[in-house]
Amino acid sequence: MKVRPRLSSGAAWGAVALWVPYTLLNTRFPGPALTYTLGLILAVLALGLLWLGGLPPRAYYLRRAPLSWQGAAILGVMLLFIPAALLLGRGQPFDPRADLLYAPASALAQELYFRSALLVALLHLCQGRRRDALLLQACGFALWHVRAFEVVDIAPAAAVLLVTFVAGALWGAQVLRDHTVLYAIAEHALFLIAQ
Repeated sequence: MKVRPRLSSGAAWGAVALWVPYTLLNTRFPGPALTYTLGLILAVLALGLLWLGGLPPRAYYLRRAPLSWQGAAILGVMLLFIPAALLLGRGQPFDPRADLLYAPASALAQELYFRSALLVALLHLCQGRRRDALLLQACGFALWHVRAFEVVDIAPAAAVLLVTFVAGALWGAQVLRDHTVLYAIAEHALFLIAQ
């Protein structure tokens, strides 16, 4: 009989609590280099709390795994956001620093925190109720983007929150399905480059 690793509730709550400084950091946004570096540090700190709380790295989806057809379908749906963003005029000209450095760094930090740390912590706190944990982390991911209200008008900002909620739910479902965050990181980076 295989023994499942146990996570301490304190470590799970600690990982959840890091959402506050991570979201405040993005809301204040002192610049991409500082924001994404500190965001990555907070994500690694959350993963460290899970590790200290008793979970091995494979339990928070830090591994290579084959892509299932269901996971590929979810990622395919997510890819529709890229042409939609381009059609809505959200595409930006190529910027080597933003596209080759900041987009992958931001995607890595966000996926490590929201899908590897927060989703796992919420699964523990929701006592394995996958749908509840998935929706809560998607809400946290959407609210992390609240800075949109400082950048654009109310209607487009609300649309950003809705789209990021859907994206968070779909990426979370894909991660839960295939037990790896690697595909979500890659697709998230592509989305940030395209939009």
